[in-house]
Amino acid sequence: AAIAMLRRAVQDDPTCAMALHNLGSLLLQQGQADEGEKLMRRSVEIDPAYSFGFANLALLEAQRENKDAALDYLMQVNKAKVITPDTSMIANLAYMLLATQDRNIEQARRHFDLASEINPDHPLLEKFEEWLDRLEIFSDSFGFLANYQKQSANRFHRKMLNTPLTKDTNLETCLFGLT
Repeated sequence: AAIAMLRRAVQDDPTCAMALHNLGSLLLQQGQADEGEKLMRRSVEIDPAYSFGFANLALLEAQRENKDAALDYLMQVNKAKVITPDTSMIANLAYMLLATQDRNIEQARRHFDLASEINPDHPLLEKFEEWLDRLEIFSDSFGFLANYQKQSANRFHRKMLNTPLTKDTNLETCLFGLT
């Protein structure tokens, strides 16, 4: 029913960026990605000041790990004279994803927290928070493991530096500490 109403709105006014974007977004959610994305892109072509459309396209590209395209769309959002709270929230989610792709989990958390402050009840937040929480746990665990491996390697190297070399020490003993 919603798709039919939006199709009619677009048919009545094919230059209405909001109707194009909303129809595109709904089609995208319904699995009609090609048509949905095409309409979303058309919305910002028709209205280059439609920052909400740019923010959603940035989020879409960030989800696809297409950093350059996401940043291009976010630059358009940043140029806007006025940014609505929902636009800012969506843009912060896109920045969050880009930060995770750069393995900057702290920055990702800051962007997520900003998005949460802007609209704490937005339905997208739950999905992104669960994902970010898991990523933080993994990052902490991986960080611990990487640190342990580094410390272990340093201990081994110190041991090797303290192992006296003699005429009976062969290459295997020197490199691997085997006696």
